[in-house]
Amino acid sequence: MINRVYALSRFELENQFFVREPFALISYRYPGAKFVNFPLTKLCIRLSNLMFHDIDRKTDTQRVQILMPGNQATKVVSFVKSIECSILICQCETGLSVAPAIARPVCDWLGAQYINDQTPVTPNSHVQTMVEMAIEWDAITQSL
Repeated sequence: MINRVYALSRFELENQFFVREPFALISYRYPGAKFVNFPLTKLCIRLSNLMFHDIDRKTDTQRVQILMPGNQATKVVSFVKSIECSILICQCETGLSVAPAIARPVCDWLGAQYINDQTPVTPNSHVQTMVEMAIEWDAITQSL
């Protein structure tokens, strides 16, 4: 049912994005960041909020590696499978790393059109791999 997947930044979603049809939103934020505030809430039929670090962070006492955990990737797959609209938006802070890393594998999986006005993008390879693995795992479990 999904035929278009957008990879957007916080600014694009909050200030520039406009559609006249229902959409679903996967919104990513890192710990401590605010939730996205977008004006088209009445058209958003489903929302999935994800939160994890998109890079390794080192503190004075320890190394924090709370990158996308597997359960977040499987949550993405379950969420996408439950959507009953033609538009999926993947949003992250800049639109350059996490949003494309989620949107691209989903597009490949569903044969949907990938839409991202940001060039160049460098998808977060860890996130992209986790989403690809979750899609494969879902296909395996469905075949059993």
